[in-house]
Amino acid sequence: MIRLACFGAGRIGRVHALNAAMQPGVTLAYLADPVATPAREALAAQTGASIADPDTIFADGRIDGIIIASSTDSHAGLLLRAAEAGKAVFCEKPISLDMALTEEVMRKVEASGVPCMLGFQRRYDRSFRALRDRVASGASGPLEQVVMFSRDPAPPPRSYVETSGGMFRDSSIHDVDMARFLLNEPIASVYATGSCLISPEIGAAGDVDSVMITMVSASGRQVQITACRRGPMGYDQRLEVLCANEVSTAVQYPATRRSKIRPRGGDRRHGARAYQIAGACHGALAPWGQNSTI
Repeated sequence: MIRLACFGAGRIGRVHALNAAMQPGVTLAYLADPVATPAREALAAQTGASIADPDTIFADGRIDGIIIASSTDSHAGLLLRAAEAGKAVFCEKPISLDMALTEEVMRKVEASGVPCMLGFQRRYDRSFRALRDRVASGASGPLEQVVMFSRDPAPPPRSYVETSGGMFRDSSIHDVDMARFLLNEPIASVYATGSCLISPEIGAAGDVDSVMITMVSASGRQVQITACRRGPMGYDQRLEVLCANEVSTAVQYPATRRSKIRPRGGDRRHGARAYQIAGACHGALAPWGQNSTI
């Protein structure tokens, strides 16, 4: 039996805690969040976890691994403690908003030898991964352009924005990671612009809620990312990859699926033919509520 502890009982902490608790052969032994809220108590009751402080968790030799789903400013310290205690760790992104601290944590975690994974879950989405694998196989021809749309269901509260690192480092980091995953080469240049068009609270916190990002890879391939904190259709993720032989897409609704369009009979003069392959459905994120302050 694998015994885990989860740090954070906010929106994403709830997602990870429930997922861990429902896995066969896994026990969520502890839940850590210093904010005593009805949401924390309910999550502990639902998962069977005991509410505990970090010292108790790291001192318990029966705990095999930890989930770090607390506020951004807590990630680095918890990662270092996990490395020192020999605990496997899954950590939400980013490691830290400070680059020097990020590099220090990376070195120490790597030297400790503990298994460590960061929360870039889109790499494991079946549709996105199938699309990437097809491009990597060469069947699509050379990749030329990537276009992504990324929208959350609703804006987060100001309290979350103030500790998250802002939209570029907290939300759009997923899209930047997916671009790098698809291109499989370094990014040479980035241009980004952001506005506050949705939430005055986010603007008051000094952040933006609507962004566009243009990136160019080392070989000149192009990426365009459009993202915002609110989607009229709910959680909205779409990806299109233009290659020499076909256009491949991954869309979330009505169910996540992947499609590709290529010339009919291999002759571009005679129109196109589309194929769709069903993929995995994304689970919708819960509405923004009480956020962890660990």
